[in-house]
Amino acid sequence: MPKRGNNKNNITVILQQLGRSEVGNIFLVNLHCCLETNTLVATRVRAALGSVKSSISSSMSPANLLGHLKAVLQRKLFRLHLQINSEKAFAAFAGGGYLVTVMLYDDYDRYYADPSHRTFGHAFALKKPGEKSDRFLSTAKTNKAFWAAPVQEFPDIGLITSKAETARDVLGLAHLGTDKELIALHFIPSPAKCYRPTIVEAIPNSSRFRQTSARYPTETRWGYTVDLAKLESVSGPTDDITGVRELVFEQVLLQECTVDGFYYLDRPLTDRSTNDMESKFLVTL
Repeated sequence: MPKRGNNKNNITVILQQLGRSEVGNIFLVNLHCCLETNTLVATRVRAALGSVKSSISSSMSPANLLGHLKAVLQRKLFRLHLQINSEKAFAAFAGGGYLVTVMLYDDYDRYYADPSHRTFGHAFALKKPGEKSDRFLSTAKTNKAFWAAPVQEFPDIGLITSKAETARDVLGLAHLGTDKELIALHFIPSPAKCYRPTIVEAIPNSSRFRQTSARYPTETRWGYTVDLAKLESVSGPTDDITGVRELVFEQVLLQECTVDGFYYLDRPLTDRSTNDMESKFLVTL
């Protein structure tokens, strides 16, 4: 069993390494918020971080260290945050409508598309933004953990079915650039296993994740996305960059869900992952 002193030194080195970069500091601020709001258990966080030897973390860049911590933290901490286990709470989140989750077209084509309904080699006849398909493999499942938001909260519901830029920005998916072809799935999954997201689930795309929303600082049932379009024009820490509500769900079989359909979004027109955006975002935390 590792000695307590070694664990403390291991944690100190991790904090020092992450503190060297804006991405690392974004992670640390969010982790602090998790501990303050009890969405992560402090003793388990210390045990997980303390298990990473200082000889390993000291040789890594902040970005590589976060990648290493992903495996450690997600293995040891996943699903320790607050679970919404009531139909009433889920109904308040969904608002009686569909939820949306966004995926890469390549993942849709590989794991969801029904080969018997392909046209011109793919599931969408025209590959035109807004085109819809309600066909999918009977065995199709979501990822082991996926993020979803209520469709009705989007500023323009029509755009979430046809515009990659809007979907990407409102959902805060900064890692999806102009080279990513996107699909939006609109459906109602089971409310039995849904969770408030934490910085642990956000790794490795944690550079635009905010554990608490300035607009709703006491909300513990769900999280809120960061609207990347609002962040683009941020001028100070008081600017509101809140997007829409979000939850993390465990894997579901699509046949057991109410599925509206898959919508072809095409590619975003801009890239939101530039370094100057990280400094802007850090100001708002």
